[in-house]
Amino acid sequence: MADNFDVLLQLLGAVMLALPFLLVRIIYSGLNAINLSTTPGANSTNQFSPVTGSLVINICMGFAMEIAVVVLYAASGVWIRISARRDSVPSEYPLPEVPDPELGRDRHFAR
Repeated sequence: MADNFDVLLQLLGAVMLALPFLLVRIIYSGLNAINLSTTPGANSTNQFSPVTGSLVINICMGFAMEIAVVVLYAASGVWIRISARRDSVPSEYPLPEVPDPELGRDRHFAR
């Protein structure tokens, strides 16, 4: 099984990679909440509104950032699971004994 410290480092790495995406998403949510200017224009905060704002900004700063975080967390979980399984598999598999018809065990493996 994977060492607990290794798992902790992998989880910490996933969180650190996801932080910039979360920061962009938090800034976008803050701009949604503030929405100081209601006049249309290129320099207004109205373009960050989820209802009347730009669809491209909504997809890039909202949806894509959430998808990136989910993919990072899911991939790190799968990676940790795979590494735990890889570490727990023995290096050499014991082979089953070959049935011996002379001893009367022609259909069963020895236990």
